[in-house]
Amino acid sequence: MLAHRDLPRSRYFLAIELRANAVVLGNAGFEWSGADGESREGRLGYFLEPRYWDCGYATEAASLVLDLAFGKLDARVMRASCDERNSASERGMQRCGMQREPRLRSARPPRLPDLTRRVERSLVSPADA
Repeated sequence: MLAHRDLPRSRYFLAIELRANAVVLGNAGFEWSGADGESREGRLGYFLEPRYWDCGYATEAASLVLDLAFGKLDARVMRASCDERNSASERGMQRCGMQREPRLRSARPPRLPDLTRRVERSLVSPADA
């Protein structure tokens, strides 16, 4: 029988903390698409306490997560989504090199309007990988 630690890891989420005092601001990470991660495609996510919004922390954390995914874990494509009214999150994704994807039609009822961005391994410069 396989122990949990023997199964392939499907999620990588880390705390975001201030260097000066180790206060935890939120978290950032990604989850592989599909159960086994064979496609090497993942979904990036981050959360920050509201008082730390618009300070660049989410962009810095997302950039480090992308470095981990592409540089160490051989990701091929990473995606992230945000509410399209959240312009700060969209700018952060742009700063990380993510490009807007066409909107996909869904059979589900509409919820908040959102946008999806993606970055591919080939779009990451060799110095960044």
